[in-house]
Amino acid sequence: MVYYEIMNGINNIFNLRLNMVQMAQAKGISETARYYKTTRNTVRKWLNRYTQQGLNGLTNRKRTPKHIPHKTPKTIEEKIIELRKSHPAWGPERLKMHYEIPVSTKAIARIIRQAGLVKKRKKKWKRQRDLRIQKQALKPFQLLQVDVKDLSDISRYWSSDEKFPFASLSVYGAGCEDWWYLVCLW
Repeated sequence: MVYYEIMNGINNIFNLRLNMVQMAQAKGISETARYYKTTRNTVRKWLNRYTQQGLNGLTNRKRTPKHIPHKTPKTIEEKIIELRKSHPAWGPERLKMHYEIPVSTKAIARIIRQAGLVKKRKKKWKRQRDLRIQKQALKPFQLLQVDVKDLSDISRYWSSDEKFPFASLSVYGAGCEDWWYLVCLW
């Protein structure tokens, strides 16, 4: 039997450890380690836990730390969450800059994200579809954009003896139910 292979494939680890402890008490640590193909320190560990804590010592312990000294205090986390709720458009850098919060910007970003105060960005194709729906709802010429260029300085670029081709520019627009067009005439 190989102890580590058994540990990976077994559902009831508690019984395996109990059998290991019983065999170590009956036959010794070295023979038990050879039988399970593990180290003597592993057998000693389970034997010591069994003698100190009884059957509870053979169960898995929690691996999470009991105390994290560098963890952000709860009061600061609550302050960051309140500030974010009062300024939903501000990011972690701006919150830190304006309110001088004594933690890093990444810690502020993590706290905001864990509190669920970050909106997911829309993907580009979803934004385009949204615009298509909005554009379909518009009537012809409901929204019209005109770009204007002031041509007062044209005399410097166009000689006076040549005729300026854009002097009489007229723009006409027409619209129907489903389409519209602009015509430029000179």
